[in-house]
Amino acid sequence: MIQAKLLKSLLLVAIVTFIMCGEAEPEMNLTPRDLLEYGVPITVDVPDSVKIKAMDWGIQKDISIKGKNWYD
Repeated sequence: MIQAKLLKSLLLVAIVTFIMCGEAEPEMNLTPRDLLEYGVPITVDVPDSVKIKAMDWGIQKDISIKGKNWYD
């Protein structure tokens, strides 16, 4: 009796895990953005609607990239 309940529980967990792993992530349309104009020779893939801010602290530079949907 206990083995049957255990087997049913494991089967249920396996099915739920399989369903949850199969969900697709929403696709983001990313475009390459060159940060050389901010003083950093790096190209990053970011969404079109991001805002890039650069601050110069003297000894170091801070570049922040923020966009919609918690993109940071």
